[in-house]
Amino acid sequence: MTIGPGFWRFSSVLLWALLAGVFAVLAVLEFAASQPAEGAVLLVAPVGLYALGSVVLRFRPHPIRLEITESTVRARQGNWRGAPDMEAPRSEVRSIHYFPKLISFRGVDNSTSLMMIQPQYSLRQMRKIATELHVRLYDHTRWLGLGTIDAGRLAYDPAPAPTRKA
Repeated sequence: MTIGPGFWRFSSVLLWALLAGVFAVLAVLEFAASQPAEGAVLLVAPVGLYALGSVVLRFRPHPIRLEITESTVRARQGNWRGAPDMEAPRSEVRSIHYFPKLISFRGVDNSTSLMMIQPQYSLRQMRKIATELHVRLYDHTRWLGLGTIDAGRLAYDPAPAPTRKA
């Protein structure tokens, strides 16, 4: 199983919302100045920037992905900002902790990290990883990903729900 970096992370959505807001304000100013052609260009500019960015990301020289094989969990981080590629044995991973600034794969004692990677994946993607690994996923984010809490909320539990007998 291979997963690429997620787009719907708070940091990327916030950046695109700010960019679209600035272009919308500039477009309104152009429409108010009786220059509708320039205003229309400013309204379409964020879509063009998004398309250009997605094309550039497809052909980046340093691939970023999370790979799960039969024996290992491997994080290819593209050596971006000095982040090396990391690897942990699949059989030793017991839980995943999702923080705003890192993702931690933890072992049996749940206090030492086997692997800490950059948070380039969304919580939904990490749920898929936790499902594949059959481990618990804890979410340590609050305030839309701006803050951290010490005791994470259980976001995924692989244990089957107990059945009720009538």
